[in-house]
This record gives sequence, C-alpha cells and structure tokens, in this order.
Amino acid sequence: ITVDYLAFETDGGAPVPPVAEFAGTPTSGSYPLEVSFSDQSTGSPTSWSWTFGDGGTATAQNPTYTYTTTGTYTVSLTVDNALGSDSITKVDYITVTEPGGGDGMHVASLVVTRKVAGPNVNGIGTVKIEDAGGAPVANATVTMLVTGPTGGTYNALTDATGSATVSTAKLKNPSGEWCCEVTGITHATFTYDAGANLVTKACDSGTVFSAGTDRKELAGLSAYPNPFNPATEIRFSLVQGGRVQLDIFDMRGRRVETLVNETRAAGSHAITWRPATLASGVYFARMITSQGVQTQRLLLLK
Repeated sequence: ITVDYLAFETDGGAPVPPVAEFAGTPTSGSYPLEVSFSDQSTGSPTSWSWTFGDGGTATAQNPTYTYTTTGTYTVSLTVDNALGSDSITKVDYITVTEPGGGDGMHVASLVVTRKVAGPNVNGIGTVKIEDAGGAPVANATVTMLVTGPTGGTYNALTDATGSATVSTAKLKNPSGEWCCEVTGITHATFTYDAGANLVTKACDSGTVFSAGTDRKELAGLSAYPNPFNPATEIRFSLVQGGRVQLDIFDMRGRRVETLVNETRAAGSHAITWRPATLASGVYFARMITSQGVQTQRLLLLK
C-alpha cells in the first residue's frame, strides 16, 4: 500500500479562550468626565470585569463611567469564557483635569424644597457657587432673600462642593410657596459676577428664573421629601416641550438609575424614585434638557 498524502480537516469554528482588549472615549477632559468604554475582546467572552482606577467597577460589556475628581487613572478589563480568561491593563489611560478656572464666581444652581415634621413645615434653599470654569467655590458667603409663609434675609457659607443651605422658621400648616433669591456673594479672593448667574431665583414649586431684567423662566428641578426614606418625589418643570433625560448618580459619579429618557410636554412633571436596593448616602439627580443641565442633591436615610 502506498500513501501519497494525508489530509486533515479542522473545524475553524471551534471555541477558543478570550483575548482581552478595549477602548474608551474620551480619554481626557475636565470633570465630571463621562467615558464610554467599548469591549473589543476576541474569543466571544461571556463575562466582563472592569476596574476604573478610582475604586469604581462594572460588569457590563460596554459600560459608561463618570470620573468626578482630577487624576490619572489606570483601567483594567478581565474577560472570561468556558475555555479560560484574559486581562488587559492600560496604565494612566484616563486623565481628568480641573475645569478651567477664573477669579469670577456665580450662581450655578438654586433649588428650594420644604421640610415637613408633623404639622410643622419650613422652607429650605440650597445654592451652588462655581467659578468661571465651573469648579465649586468653597468658603463663599451667600446672601439670600427668602419669601413665602416664613422668610427673611439669610447668610450661608459654601462647603467644599460649593453648596450652601438656608432654612426658614417653621410654621404649622402653611399656605403658599417658598422662594429664594440670591442678592449677594462675597469671597476672600473671588469676585461675584452676577451677570454670569445661571439662575437667580427659585421656588419650591420648581420655578426658576435666570439672571437679567427679563427674568426668563428656565427648567426647574426639586425633590420632596429630602432627606427621604423610602421614596422621594422628583419634580421638574419645562417651559417648552422637548427631550428630557433624568438620571441618578452616586457619590462616585456612577449612574445608578435612569428615571426619564423621553420627550415631555411643557409644564410640571413628577416621578417617584424608590431606591429599594441602594445604601444610605448622598445621590444626585441630573436633568438634561434643551435649556441646560439642572442638578439636585438627594439624601437617602435608611
């Protein structure tokens, strides 16, 4: 018997272990920097484990992550399938910088809510001060005129996040709404630029007015009760109809839930947020419309 040749047939579709690869966009910018990560691994992985360099993690195939502080971050991805696993680490892959600075400061947001304790109710105004580049300004003294069932002129000092809060006297079974208006800001090194204010007056109904004599009405965002447990009603008003995206973020800048992502008509709207599986802590509601971005700080107490 003579053998002229041997032929072997292989199955080109046989499973293979995965090889990890990914890309992120963008890889640099000022905070808050939202980066979209894309899995580019081969070998058909079935699970993904991401670390983003600041303590944040994810298990989605193509996660989106928000960096909220300056720094250079190393990102790693581990992928698995039935035949094995592989990891890739990109050192100093993401660079997050401070927003552009400036010696002027302005009102970036102003939210008015009310606190109920039995029959007693009082108004609460929370203002955020930022510099010309959008960075928070700490240790600024903010003067606010509060009108409504109870009110007066109040001074408050901003914290490290640029936020300051004033509370009115309590009143039993009040009628009407509370409104807060910023009338002045002082700081040791920053100069108050009233013309740069994004808002100047807000009411607990959600109405917000811009700077200037025309007092143009903008979209408003508020939450009640706040602090809350187990649920809070997030209210927002739209001067004109359009696309609305309302997301909840945790302190690390990770999106934990999307409440609204659709077209809404002009007028007042409300949605109940009931975070049954989340831990106590500070969260942020961020609403994006054609009129700009509004943020509301939320405190969950369990």
